[in-house]
Amino acid sequence: MKRTQVEAVLWMLAALVALFAWRETRGVVPPAAAQAGERAAVPPAPLVLAPGPLSYAAATITRADPFRLDRHPSAVAFSSRPDAVGGMAMPPPPPPPAPPKPQLAVSGIVGPPWTALLEGVPGRDGPVTVRTGDQVDALRIRRVDRDGVTVVGMDTTWRLSLKRTWQ
Repeated sequence: MKRTQVEAVLWMLAALVALFAWRETRGVVPPAAAQAGERAAVPPAPLVLAPGPLSYAAATITRADPFRLDRHPSAVAFSSRPDAVGGMAMPPPPPPPAPPKPQLAVSGIVGPPWTALLEGVPGRDGPVTVRTGDQVDALRIRRVDRDGVTVVGMDTTWRLSLKRTWQ
């Protein structure tokens, strides 16, 4: 058998299945005349506007509440202000928590001229080499000497010293 013959047989088979399915479901759904005795919920008829100015048409449409199924205003009033719900004033939200201060540490000092390896600098991965007068993001390096590093932030000054395991 050729491909076109197989395709034609499959189309005929699909048509037969559709015909049998239609025949089986034909009597399941009653015709609309049988439901005439029952009262079905029918949406209201569309609003017909009289010719006139545009403002009159807009007012007529607005009075009809076109976006509600029952065409009546809601029993609950809408307000875009959350403090106006139910006439009660809601407390303001709490202020966001202050960002944590960086956990700075000195991992090494070499020199002179003194250079330090500073760890825990916000926005940087790994240690950062710093010298006196350097600016690293919002941190300013005030002093680097053989005993430690003085770092000044916006509201904090750190005096970091190197742990000495030998002497």
